[in-house]
Parts: sequence; C-alpha cells; structure tokens
Amino acid sequence: MARALLPPCSVRAQIVTGGFQHGVLASLLLLAACVDPVASRDHLLGSAAPSGGTSTAASATDGGAAQSADGGGATGSGIDGDGDLDAMTLALVANGAYQGSARFRHVSRGPYASTAVAGSLIDVWVSTEAFDEYATIAPGAVGSGASLPLGAVIVRAVSDASGAVQKLTVMRRGPAGVDPSLDDWWFAETDATGVPIIADGGALVGPMPACATCHLGRADDDYLFGVPLDAR
Repeated sequence: MARALLPPCSVRAQIVTGGFQHGVLASLLLLAACVDPVASRDHLLGSAAPSGGTSTAASATDGGAAQSADGGGATGSGIDGDGDLDAMTLALVANGAYQGSARFRHVSRGPYASTAVAGSLIDVWVSTEAFDEYATIAPGAVGSGASLPLGAVIVRAVSDASGAVQKLTVMRRGPAGVDPSLDDWWFAETDATGVPIIADGGALVGPMPACATCHLGRADDDYLFGVPLDAR
C-alpha cells in the first residue's frame, strides 16, 4: 500500500513539537523536516555538503578526522548536549537525506529479509568514515573486535513485504556519557521521513533500554550486528 502524503509543515510542526519540549530542538527538527533536506542539513551543520565522491574523511557530521560532530576534544559543529545530538543526527536522515549522500555508504545491496520480524525487509547505510570497520561485523559471527569512531551513524530502513519503508532505526556513537552501559550508542526510531515516533508520551530518541538489551550480547562487535555477508 502506498504511503499517505505527508501533512503540511504546519501540521508536522504540531507532531514534532508535541514530542519535544525543548524549543530549540523543535525548531531544528522542523527545519530538517520541512525544508530541502540537504540544504537544511548543511545549514544545521554549518558546513558545505560534499558535491561528489565517496571519501569524507573531513566530514563535520560523522566524526571525520578533521572535524568531529560529537566533541571528544576535536573542533566541530558544537554538540554539547543530548538535545543537540538528537537534532543533528535526525537532520542527517530527514526525508531520505542519507540516500545517495557522500556522507553515507550503502552497506546492503538492497533490502534483505529480517531475521527478527517476519515479513520485514532491512536496508542499511553507515557513515562513510565508519564503513570499513562496520564491514568487519556480521550477525552470524562474534568477536570481530570492531570499534566504530565517535560520531559514526548507522541507518536501517525497515520496509514491509511490498518494499514500502515503514520506519528508520538509527544509531549514533555519541560523546561520553550518552549511555556508558553500551559504550555511548544513541538510538532513534522514526517514521520513513525521519520524524521521531511517539510512544508512551515521549519521542523514541536517546538511550533505549529495550534496544540495549538486544545489543549487550554483542560487546565484542561494538554492540552491533552488522549485515549478513550474502546481503552485501
């Protein structure tokens, strides 16, 4: 079934601000959701998006060598708290901005069958500077010893059997203190356009105990499952 058209920004504003009580964060999310995703993302990050190519070692958004978006002693986009981490990461995935972007690489060849939810398909992207390390991880093996860099972002597009994207699940390696029990991995669950899903009166962003429970058993693989080798 085709997805319904998105409501106007005025309506989406009510959706977003209803889930976030932080005014600055709400404004940033609205900018990412209602304006051209690439332009709004670059405005938020204060840097020009690469015009082409696949190497983004100096990316200011994904923890590159020259600039780090998540602190850690490096200069960058000024993330200094969870609210900014939420907004900056969500801007990267708003309206499919991760697809075809030089800031990300497509890990899977295309959607593959989920082993967790029958009938669901998974398609995975990872921030460019983390691709090689992430590629050493596979769900059928343990002990890769992988360690993704600060600021690394993983995007999983979850589709139904028809191929229509139903939601995104996003992970980002945040600064120290985001979630010490999981080596500071941050989570978000959004609709297909990157707007956080609201559940139990709150937005599904930040540390998530339900997600952490599954990932804790993968400590030797940076708490990640990776992509099956035959799906790459």
